[in-house]
Amino acid sequence: MESLQRLASLPLVDNACASRANRDSWTYSVFCREILATGAEDPDARRVSDGVYVKVKEVTTAELLNCGPSSAAITAYSEWRSKFSEGQYMTLLFYHAFMFLEVEGGLAICTEKYNDKLELMFGDLQLVRSYGRCYRATGEQRRPSLQHSHCKVERYVTLRELVDWISGPLAIVWRPYCLINSNCQHYARDVVQFLSDERCAETLRGDREVVLSAVQCEGIRLQYASEKLRETTAAWCWRRCSAMAGL
Repeated sequence: MESLQRLASLPLVDNACASRANRDSWTYSVFCREILATGAEDPDARRVSDGVYVKVKEVTTAELLNCGPSSAAITAYSEWRSKFSEGQYMTLLFYHAFMFLEVEGGLAICTEKYNDKLELMFGDLQLVRSYGRCYRATGEQRRPSLQHSHCKVERYVTLRELVDWISGPLAIVWRPYCLINSNCQHYARDVVQFLSDERCAETLRGDREVVLSAVQCEGIRLQYASEKLRETTAAWCWRRCSAMAGL
């Protein structure tokens, strides 16, 4: 176990530093890419398997809805885990988690939390699976990864609901990064809970950290918060503005 902890220590230290910085400087950030099939002659092509090449296109999360009906259902999900080090033997505690979601019509989505931003890529099911197992949306190569679980989605969750949950007015993207209680592993858990329980999207309206982060960026977002939190957040914003005016 000591050797496993030593292998994981450097990434954890790096993430801890990022955590402290981002608690005070969180900004809305979703890094979104579309994975497209291409040929070997394309200068932007990346080979993912024998005879299969892809290129990565910069897009917004809203463009995900152009890939199929917004009412298309998410049918299954799988969690994958990357080792922190090539020599790491197990992924019980120290690992990076990312998720694959399968959507009606042959669409797939890969999503993960990486330090202070959410990463999202989508495209044809087979292309996203092949590319996403080896690379992040940024193009950075992953460390060795293994599938941890694969489950069917038992309730009806649409593509539109997923996009709103990820990047809507009060969405999961507004939850500040924290190594202890809001990291990549927690985000994977949040995705599973969202797909399993229709109340999860509603709880964001009452999440103080989510609401404060969103309102600091754009005050009008306060209208989407729960009534109780609207009152307390408005009072907090007034006190902060008053304090700043007095400086």
